[in-house]
Formats: sequence, C-alpha cells, structure tokens
Amino acid sequence: MDQKELSLDANELVRRYKREGHFDKKRKELLDQFKLSPEYKQLLESLKSDVESRVKQDPLVLLDSSKRAQAVALAEGTATRSGASTLANYARTTTIESQTLNAAIKEQMEEFLKSNETKP
Repeated sequence: MDQKELSLDANELVRRYKREGHFDKKRKELLDQFKLSPEYKQLLESLKSDVESRVKQDPLVLLDSSKRAQAVALAEGTATRSGASTLANYARTTTIESQTLNAAIKEQMEEFLKSNETKP
C-alpha cells in the first residue's frame, strides 16, 4: 500500500469516526470535565466580578440597550483576555500533553479500526 492509499484510508477512518459520533462524545466529555475543574470556577468568578464592577460603575447599563450592547462587547473582550491563558493552559495540560487522554484515544482508535476493517 502506497502513501496515498494509506492517507485515504486514514481520512476515511476519521470521517467514519466523526460520523458515528465518537468525536462529539469525546468533546462533550472534555467539556464536562472542564466544567468540574477549578479553572472553570475561576473563569466564572472572574466574569462575575467584572460584570458586577461594570454594573456598579454604571447601573443604567442594565436598562439602556445601547449601553447594554457596549457592556456585552466589553465583557466579551475581558473574558477573552482574562480567560485565554487559563483556558489555554487547561486545554494544553488536559488534551495535548495528557498521557491519559492520548492513551485512551489510541485505545479507542485501535478498537474503532478493528471494528471498521470489515466495513465497506
């Protein structure tokens, strides 16, 4: 089997893996784990604190739709800045660098490959 055939086989396996919902299931598991983590709680507290601070500065932000839209945009920017490093660190350590996750995915893919060897 040449490299092109091997690549096509790998692409087909990925397509089937996704089509059968395995990718979405793993993504949901990781999101559920994140929601239980201290990093998630830290991110929520940071956002809550920022929103409370903005409302204290200008309580009318809750009533005036133009101010509300501006406050939402500012909060999104703050969330992105404050949460980016927390999320990046969490994602790196729990996915890319996680030996446990890598082993689990490798095992799952081997089982998936065996079960798909006979499928057309």
